[in-house]
Amino acid sequence: MFSLNYHTFGFALLLVAAALAQVLAQSTVSSLVFIGLAFYLLLAMKRFYAQNWFWTVAKFAFVGFVYLCFLLPTILTVLAISLWRI
Repeated sequence: MFSLNYHTFGFALLLVAAALAQVLAQSTVSSLVFIGLAFYLLLAMKRFYAQNWFWTVAKFAFVGFVYLCFLLPTILTVLAISLWRI
């Protein structure tokens, strides 16, 4: 349920970002989305697990690292394909 809630927030935030991208620069919008997602995840973990800030931040850092480990090969593959086609 936690993951479903978090991803729902992420998709809703992307809808808002699509509207903001019509007015603001793309780098600004992507930075705001990244900061918003990270901040929401930290606060949601604090509330859901009801632990102190130390354990919440430790879990947040661990989850972020694992997520990056899974996301990095995808990013590198897309980058390699896009550079190969140039």
